[in-house]
Amino acid sequence: MAYMFTIIILHVILLLMCTLVKSGETSTTLAEISEWKTYEQLLKDPHVTLIQYYSKTNKDCKNCEIFQAQWKELQIELFKDVKFAQVDVDTEEGADTALRTGALTGIPHVRLQYHGTDYYSLMDEHITPNDQIIAMVKRELDGHERGDNGMYLKKFESGDL
Repeated sequence: MAYMFTIIILHVILLLMCTLVKSGETSTTLAEISEWKTYEQLLKDPHVTLIQYYSKTNKDCKNCEIFQAQWKELQIELFKDVKFAQVDVDTEEGADTALRTGALTGIPHVRLQYHGTDYYSLMDEHITPNDQIIAMVKRELDGHERGDNGMYLKKFESGDL
């Protein structure tokens, strides 16, 4: 009986350690886009990026608040496939970037930057379940190459950037 209890405790500890390691890995791929220049640098990065446009302080944006838990889950699910970035539209620079990229059509807004300067909007104001977002990402990236780090690479054409 004590043997089984010890095995169960060790298993739980192992699961917790794996979760901590996995969640820790996501933080290294999250970039805050605070101004247009940062966004332009993201466009030059060869990796596919999932970008969230959100309002951190707008208390009227209940969807922004609700979506934050989903955003963290997406980072855990897709951290090996894509980079993550976010734009806080409450700042002047963030609002300017969101306006210039056309992402102010609804907040929160999630888009996949996957083809040079082209993107695919996955969610616009109305919350989309994560399984649907993940399926859309996988569908859009089907046929894309992966880099040495395992992440999907953008497809660039001669006219890009």
